[in-house]
Amino acid sequence: KDVNYDFECNFRTNNANVLENLNFKGVRFVDDAEFYIVGRITPLKDVTKVKQAKEIIKELQLDPLTKIYNKQTITSYAEKIFEEGKNENVALIIMDLDHFKPINDAFGHLAGDKVLAETGSILQEIVGENGYAGRYGGDEFLLIFFDVKDEIMLRGILHSILIKIRSAFAGRFDDINVTCSLGASVYPKDGTTYDELFKKADFGVYRAKDKGRDRYVF
Repeated sequence: KDVNYDFECNFRTNNANVLENLNFKGVRFVDDAEFYIVGRITPLKDVTKVKQAKEIIKELQLDPLTKIYNKQTITSYAEKIFEEGKNENVALIIMDLDHFKPINDAFGHLAGDKVLAETGSILQEIVGENGYAGRYGGDEFLLIFFDVKDEIMLRGILHSILIKIRSAFAGRFDDINVTCSLGASVYPKDGTTYDELFKKADFGVYRAKDKGRDRYVF
């Protein structure tokens, strides 16, 4: 959670008091029972530049079309989470949109871009504070969910994604039904590294498409 303080400090130079306004912007980290704050003190006149820099960093992390994490960012998060191995019952989900290419062919790339953008919003809403959502490339998305305690909970998440994607685009493109295929794996039951979990989830997507699309496999 961001912690912000505005305060004034007096600096004495050549026997004269120089009053300068400073701004502190920091982030609070919690590690077990301890917490610490890391931040930077900046002259108040330069705060706008700092905010602009933070916005630029944020933009570099996001996919410009879907407004969720880009491939590099979501992959880095996933690798770090599974490398640390601190969190059990973390689900890695790969999602492919079904029948996306026919949308671009029949209705143009602008329509395809709108589908991708809306898909990003849907996935971010489903993930919420319980994980991360990112665009892996094209019409493929990567999701991370924390604290998936059992198979019933995993099925609930996957079913929710199927329903929301299916209902969001139902009837909007004549006889082209935009749905999704999902593959999932869970740490540590299905693997203990990002590569192991990704391969199993990716195989799940392949099987879901092979079985007729609009379904999940894990």
